[in-house]
Amino acid sequence: MSGVQMDKRWQSLLDRLAKAAKAMEETLGHSDARTKNVLDERAKLMAFAVARSRSEELNLEVLTFFLGSQRCGIPTRFVFEMLTLPTVTPLPGVAPHVSGVCSVRGQVLLVMDLAQLFGFPAAKADETENHPQLLIVGAERPEFGVICQGFGQTARLARSAVSSSAELSVPPLGRCAAGVTADGMLLLDGKELLKDSRLYVNQPG
Repeated sequence: MSGVQMDKRWQSLLDRLAKAAKAMEETLGHSDARTKNVLDERAKLMAFAVARSRSEELNLEVLTFFLGSQRCGIPTRFVFEMLTLPTVTPLPGVAPHVSGVCSVRGQVLLVMDLAQLFGFPAAKADETENHPQLLIVGAERPEFGVICQGFGQTARLARSAVSSSAELSVPPLGRCAAGVTADGMLLLDGKELLKDSRLYVNQPG
C-alpha cells in the first residue's frame, strides 16, 4: 500500500472520529438541555407546591352562618350543601338537641340543633337574615344536618386571625371550637364536630 493511500485511510478515519465526537458532543448537549428542562419543571412544581401550601396555611375558606344569635364558621371542605330547612320529623327518646330526621333527595339525615347543644342565645325573631336553613356537613359523605340561620356566605380567613383560648375548650363546646376571630365569629372544628358522639344516635361514644 502506497503512502498516499495510507494517508487517505488515516484521514478518513480521523474524519469519522471527528464526526463521532461531534455527534456525541451534540447528544450530550441535548441531554444536558433535557436534564435542565426536567430540573426546571421540577423546580416550578416544587415552587407551586410550596406556594399552595403557604396559601392553604395562610388562608382558610369557611362558610359563615348563625347558630341562634352566634355567628359561626366552618371550613367549606366539611360542607355539602345548605338549603331551606325541610320538614323535620321528631324522634322519641333522643336528646333535646336532636331535632329529628329529614329527607333530602331520598337520603334520611339526622338534624341537630347546635345552638341548643352549645347553649347559644336564640336568634331574634325580627332579624331578617335568620331564616332557618339546613347545613349538611360531612367529610366524604353527608353525615347530618345542622339547623342554622342566614343564607350562608363564604369567606377567607388568615389562620393568624383565629385565636383560641382555654375558655373555648370547656363543655359544652369542647373540642368542637377551633377558635374565635376578632369580630366574634366562632370557628368550628369540622373534624372534631364529625367525631362528637353527641351528634349521633344509638352509636357508641
